[in-house]
Formats: sequence, structure tokens, C-alpha cells
Amino acid sequence: MWQAIRDRVKALIYVFIVTSLLFSQCYAGVTLTGTRIVFIEGQQEKTVRTSNKGNLPALVQVWIDEGQPAVEGTEQETPFMAIPPLFRMEPGKGQSVRVRYLGETLPRDRESLFWFNLLEVPPNSAQAEQSERLSLAFKTRIKLFYRPAALKESSADQGTKIEWKLERNSALRVTNPTPYYLSFYSVELSSGTQKHEIPLTMLNPFSEQKIPLPAVLRNKKLSDITFELINDFGNGSQYQGKYSDGKGFIVTKK
Repeated sequence: MWQAIRDRVKALIYVFIVTSLLFSQCYAGVTLTGTRIVFIEGQQEKTVRTSNKGNLPALVQVWIDEGQPAVEGTEQETPFMAIPPLFRMEPGKGQSVRVRYLGETLPRDRESLFWFNLLEVPPNSAQAEQSERLSLAFKTRIKLFYRPAALKESSADQGTKIEWKLERNSALRVTNPTPYYLSFYSVELSSGTQKHEIPLTMLNPFSEQKIPLPAVLRNKKLSDITFELINDFGNGSQYQGKYSDGKGFIVTKK
């Protein structure tokens, strides 16, 4: 049954793409409630609410993928399905999208990551028909995490377990020894009174990243680190750490 539904979705996607090429007005108005979806093992369905805050109707496509580009991602099979996959939204109205878990086996020793995508195509109009401009489709995506039942904590509670070590004062090696995806609002290193942002947005479970230090921080004495992890509701949990020779940054929660 699910394969038949997927085949139908693929056919609708091609119609959707061709239709979008006929539009020629730049417009965006559809928004999502929430910044992430967390599926706990055993849950079969979650609801994502969308709203059209604009003054014109919108044609909307939604799908789940693993982070591939829009068209390719819609054709990829994942353990989740968004229903309905295509819909029209009138101005000022809302639409609930059901995200259904299809029951396929996923790792039970760590979180799995997928993406919920929303593509909005602007409406046609008499003025747009006389214009030679191509339309712009507006894409929004948020993370979808599948969390095994054995993982009882939030990812934002893992901050003190992250290992931060300097390598020859030219790179920062960051290790995530936990089974959670760790998402960051910000990471800052301090040298005296100067603070510098470090480009780190997410760490995969049981992984590490080596981040070259900005030129302004190389061969400097680094004293502190501050960072903020994003929790299941999109809010932040703040952490700070002091550098200790031979141990790296010793982190505590603010």
C-alpha cells in the first residue's frame, strides 16, 4: 500500500514542478509551527501545523528526506511519510500535516536524523502572466529526529559530556561520545577579553570534528569556551568551560 502511495506522490511531484514553472511572482507566506520534530520509539504519528500568513493562496508540497536536494529528496524512500503531500492553502488559513512512521527498523543505540521539507510555490495572477520573471519557490526545512526508547534524556542535556581539545593551538577537536545529535545555536572561544565565534552547527552521535581555528586565535592563549545547545522544543541550554592544560576545556552548565 505504501509503495502505491509513494508512486502516486512521485507523479504528483512532476505535475507540481511543471506547474511551478508557469508562475512568475515572488511571494512567501507559509510558516511552520516549531523548529524540529522528535519521534520517540513507539510513537506512530506526529502533527506539524502550517499557516498561510500571506494575503494570497499558496500551493504547498511537503516530504521527508535525508537531506538531499528538493526534487531528488522527494523520490527517496524513508521510514516516514507526510500526509497530505500536496495541498492548497487559502490566505489566513492553517493546515495540519501528519507525519507517519512506517515501522521500518532504525538503529536502537543512537538517534536517527531526517528532514521535514516544505516547498511553497507562489500563486499566479494577471500581473504575473504579463511578466517575464521566473517564480521563486520558497523552501523551509526542519530536523526530524527518531529517538530510541532507551534514550531518556534530551540532547541539550549532553553538554558536559562533549570533549573540547586544542591541537597545537591551530585546531579545535570536538568529540561527541553520546548517542544524540547535538545541535548548536552558537560556540565561542575566548582569548582574554576577546570572543570569537566557531563555525559548528551539529555533531553526529559518536563522532568528532576537527575545526581549524580562525587566524586571529592561532597561537593565542585560549581561556574559555561558551556554547548553547538546542533542546527538543527549539530553546537553548547554555554551557561554559575553562581550559585546563592536558585536559582541554572542562565544561559546566550555566
